[in-house]
Amino acid sequence: MILNIVFYYFIIFALIQGISLGLVSSYMVVKRWSMLGDIMSHAALPGIVAAFFLTHSTSLLILIGGGLLSALLSALCSFFLQRKGNFPRESNFALILSWFFSFGIIMMNVIQKQSIPGQSILNSFIFGNILMINHTDVIYYLMYTVLFSFFIIFFSKKKEFFAFDNVFSSIRYRYVFLWEIIFLILSTLTIIIALQSVGILLIGGLTILPGSCAKLISHSYKEMMLWSVIFSVISFLCGIVIAFQVPYLPTGPIIILVSVFIFLILFTYKLFGKRQ
Repeated sequence: MILNIVFYYFIIFALIQGISLGLVSSYMVVKRWSMLGDIMSHAALPGIVAAFFLTHSTSLLILIGGGLLSALLSALCSFFLQRKGNFPRESNFALILSWFFSFGIIMMNVIQKQSIPGQSILNSFIFGNILMINHTDVIYYLMYTVLFSFFIIFFSKKKEFFAFDNVFSSIRYRYVFLWEIIFLILSTLTIIIALQSVGILLIGGLTILPGSCAKLISHSYKEMMLWSVIFSVISFLCGIVIAFQVPYLPTGPIIILVSVFIFLILFTYKLFGKRQ
């Protein structure tokens, strides 16, 4: 009975995460921010660890808040390097990723030496551990996903212009840079929230794969968003169901493999379908 209740919690969680990451993935693929998921997730680690070290709290809101601040700081550093140092964007991403992630790992080793209670939650952000998620976290995720989905749907027209054409959107709309910052913050927050289930090392795949799958079969941006959400939800549901049936298999890698499998099927169908 208890196991069934836990399973339904995780199913609800899969729907929540699938919807939010699917919306983010479609935007990132069109915007060509393929590295953003990896950058923001790795850059969030020192903030998560610092929030735990300073407060000794395992509260999800505190840890995610620290991770969000750290990730946004990395974005500012990347922007500064690109403007002042004249570095290519790819070089900036690699530098920021390695700097912040290395600093986070060092801080984790310091915490381990001090034997602070509850520090095992930090490992769930690196490797992903869906069992660390409780019913309170699911409620927080649900509230955020509803607000995030409402924001995306309500401003979908602006979001579509920002994704495809910055020049035209700057002519048609005011404060384009501010809107892009808002989308960046929401996307980063969505990625950080998903770290506990997938982990820092794999979250980059889920920010690209659903959108890439949707792009193969879509003819418009709205259609692409819908398919991206569907593929993301399918990946989460299949990953959780398989992990429950085979307990020794980790959930995060299974979710990623399901997404890769979907992509390979669609890519193969499109490749050979055109030839016929």
